[in-house]
Amino acid sequence: MTFRILLFLLVISFSLSAQGLKVEYDKNHDFTQYKTFAFGEGEIITPKEERTVKDEDLQKWVRTSIAEELKEKGLQEADSSSADLIVSYVIGSLNRRDLEQLGPLGQTPGDNSRTWSRDYAEGSFIIDLNERNKKRVWRINASTNTASSDQSRMIDQVVGEGFKKFSLKPKKSKKK
Repeated sequence: MTFRILLFLLVISFSLSAQGLKVEYDKNHDFTQYKTFAFGEGEIITPKEERTVKDEDLQKWVRTSIAEELKEKGLQEADSSSADLIVSYVIGSLNRRDLEQLGPLGQTPGDNSRTWSRDYAEGSFIIDLNERNKKRVWRINASTNTASSDQSRMIDQVVGEGFKKFSLKPKKSKKK
C-alpha cells in the first residue's frame, strides 16, 4: 500500500515539475468589487490533425474547471452582458521533435550513430480574467513539455494552482 502511495506521489511530482506556471496580477488591486463572471472566447490552438480529444470535450473540461474554481472563491456565474469579469482562454499543444548531433566524444565506443531525437508535445494554457472594459486583472500562463494522458487532470491542476492566490476577501492591513 505504501509503495502505491509513493509511486502516486512520484508521478504527481514529475507532472508538476514538467510544467511552468506564471500568474500575473496587480497585488494592490481590490478584488472585493467582483461578484460575477461569465465566459467570453475560448480558443483551441492545437492543429486539427493533432487533436486527440473532441473540441467540445476539451471546452467542457476547461469551462467546468474554471467555473468550479471561481465559484469556490465566491463568484457567481452570470450573463456576459452583466458579469463583472469575463473569462477567456487559449489552450493547445504542438508536437515537437528535438534533434541533436553528437560529436565523436559524446558516443559510446563502437556506436556509429551520431544523432538522437526526442518527440514531445509542447502545451500551452492561458486564462485571462478581464473587466467589462477589457482591462485584464488576472492572467494564468502555463506551459508543459510532456504529453499528459489525462488532460482533464492537467487542466484542473493548472486552474487550481493559477487561482490559488485569487481572493475576494479584503486584504488585512499590516500592523505597525
